[in-house]
Amino acid sequence: MIKSQLFLVQSCRRALAKSAVSKRLVDVNSTQFYGITAALCKHRTKNYWFDLKTQADEHIWVPSSGPNTMASNSRDTECYVGERDCRKVGEKRSCAACHIVVHTACLPILRQLYMKCKITYHEESTVKKQIASSSGLMEESLSGHHWLHKWKQEGRCLRCCKSFQQKIFHDKEVIAITCSWCKRSYHNKVECFSSQCFEKSCDRGDLKEVIVPPTWIQCSNQTQTRKRKKVAKRKKRRLFRIRPVPLNDGTWLPSQPLLVFVNPKSGGNKGSKLLHTFCWLLNPRQVFDITAMKGPEFGLSMFKKVASSLRLLVCGGDGTVGWILSTLDRMNWTKYPPIGIVPLGTGNDLARCLGWGGSFSDEPLAELLNAVIHETSITYLDRWNINVEANLLLSNLRQADEIDKAAQNVLTLTVMNNYYSIGADAHVALQFHHSRSANPQMLNSRLKNRIAYGGLGTIDLFKRTWKLLHEYITLECDGIDLTSKIREFKFHCILFLNITYYAGGTVPWSSDDEERRRPSSCDGKLEVLGFTTATLATLQMGGKGERIAQCSHARITTSKAIPMQVDGEPCLLAPSTIEITFHSQVPMLRREKKSNYMPGNLKKQRKISKQQRSNSSSQAPSTPIGYLLPVLLTNSIEYNANRDNLERLRVAAVEIGKINVEAEAELDVVRQKIEKLITVCSNLNLESNSEWRFLDYVRNAEEGVFRVHRYQEQFMTLSDICCLEECILILNNILVRRMHSDDDSNQIKKNISDHDVCLNDDTLHITFQCDTHETHL
Repeated sequence: MIKSQLFLVQSCRRALAKSAVSKRLVDVNSTQFYGITAALCKHRTKNYWFDLKTQADEHIWVPSSGPNTMASNSRDTECYVGERDCRKVGEKRSCAACHIVVHTACLPILRQLYMKCKITYHEESTVKKQIASSSGLMEESLSGHHWLHKWKQEGRCLRCCKSFQQKIFHDKEVIAITCSWCKRSYHNKVECFSSQCFEKSCDRGDLKEVIVPPTWIQCSNQTQTRKRKKVAKRKKRRLFRIRPVPLNDGTWLPSQPLLVFVNPKSGGNKGSKLLHTFCWLLNPRQVFDITAMKGPEFGLSMFKKVASSLRLLVCGGDGTVGWILSTLDRMNWTKYPPIGIVPLGTGNDLARCLGWGGSFSDEPLAELLNAVIHETSITYLDRWNINVEANLLLSNLRQADEIDKAAQNVLTLTVMNNYYSIGADAHVALQFHHSRSANPQMLNSRLKNRIAYGGLGTIDLFKRTWKLLHEYITLECDGIDLTSKIREFKFHCILFLNITYYAGGTVPWSSDDEERRRPSSCDGKLEVLGFTTATLATLQMGGKGERIAQCSHARITTSKAIPMQVDGEPCLLAPSTIEITFHSQVPMLRREKKSNYMPGNLKKQRKISKQQRSNSSSQAPSTPIGYLLPVLLTNSIEYNANRDNLERLRVAAVEIGKINVEAEAELDVVRQKIEKLITVCSNLNLESNSEWRFLDYVRNAEEGVFRVHRYQEQFMTLSDICCLEECILILNNILVRRMHSDDDSNQIKKNISDHDVCLNDDTLHITFQCDTHETHL
């Protein structure tokens, strides 16, 4: 009887601890006494930079789970204060910089344990005291490791080269110790991790060439006087400076300091996720939320002293790149740093032209940063001035009175980076701009934007709104009048193209020409093309535009208010004379078609690692150890939905059998065994298909699960991509479709019946729905 009562009391306590009421009470109390809400997502506000209460080793708390987090199943989910001291109430928060997890009610306990985040900068007053006392403690704290204990860890121990095994059916215990700077991991054993590791300085790991160390970032308090309503207010604010300092051996690291700008509004939720992951991989003080800081000016001015070796990484669309270039123009930089792009926008034509791809999908950010260091070359991008003057030759007063009142006298942008167009496509872009301005919550993803563009373009294809464009425009290129050609072909759109790609990956000017006429982004020339509405519609199917000219100077005169767009920024321009002239060239980072897994380099690294393992182990000959591992098959739908959660991906996958392999077996050998397993599974109607891919859930476990490309397989072993005590994951759409044909057909029917695109009579209806609004195009 007593035991049953105790059991009921304990169960009631657990239920109360998990209830929403207790969580709200804990959050309120924590907010009142410890300011947790103010600290939550502080990196996304100006307080992270200007608030005097923010310390150099303060955590950046973000929700541990949710749509805007990079939550991975391999990351710790246990409260960092430990099983004994944890209160087990309140929501969990994760630090974006060091990845520790803690309940909101356990934050006071975390402070008592003096568990601080990695130091991101140093105070100017602290440096003066250090010089006066000649003490090396501050230098050790700035250049040392930042060790964390882990309950869950993927990969291998750097000392013994064995994998980390989590004890599932035993008490939870620390299995690994990891540095948040260099990402080195060791077993929680005296044989692997000793007190000597605390004495060594941290070299920042594989990304040491781009990580800005805290010794470079100096902070001082500055008093600013602001006059508001004739009352002067003095307020202290922080001033950050970059002062490069060499290492003890005289070397300068980083050799290529990287400044990262992230637009969290781009790419749906990808921007927010990338922001948190960059804080983990780099110094959070070199990662900027471009919307929270209201532009890139603060970050650029902070790093201006290292402009000669600085590199920029822009996470956003082509508009974000243009925003940064225009800010550099306004700040009068004498030398522009080269810019790399993580494509998160809708079109991403500039990113395609520079080899970064049309979208950011299946690549770990750690590998992308390594590509910025080793796989990029500097190229140049032409930029063009667009000067607009009113058309003084428009003497017909009746025509002047009929000018649209919505027409503007100036363009939205005066410097062009990608393209400038007049007519039909600008009309579609202007309609899309008005729709998104009216309902921004409806068009907040790349897919919805493309559907909206396609729908509006289809409507314009039948209406042919600008079929008489040739009557209201004259064109002159390099002093040659080409108006007759425009009137001969009766173009509905005129395009001035600076880069190879246009409209989300199309190539309107064929690249099969001889060298002197081949388009380039750094040849000092523009490609001028003409389109009808029909040829615009065929661009996505490989169509080309009608070539008009290649020129370095153009002059356009309009006699009617015509829609125009510069780099995707549309407007309706009143009758004007537009002159396009050369502005400047800026350096950009072009990503070469290379990989970290090139045969020469990787084979050398593998030979060295094998020699080190053999030297560290006993001289007795070792026999290979075999493992019987299940092979789990998943499809792309489950992969894209659960790539951040390994457990869900395993549950959704289908086991097709087991194979007996060695730990160091190369993936080419493992592939042959899986191919035989597929042919044996005749009862499942499976056929061998060489298009399936291995899934890696070990090397970049902090970010999620990633595909392994075919050219990488011959240079990798099985232990590099999976845990030898668990399973092998493979990805293949075709095989899974055969196994679930009935379920897929039912799902397809359900999707078609609930689709938001329909065609009635001659009108295309597109409907976007969310929880509270509905928009029709």
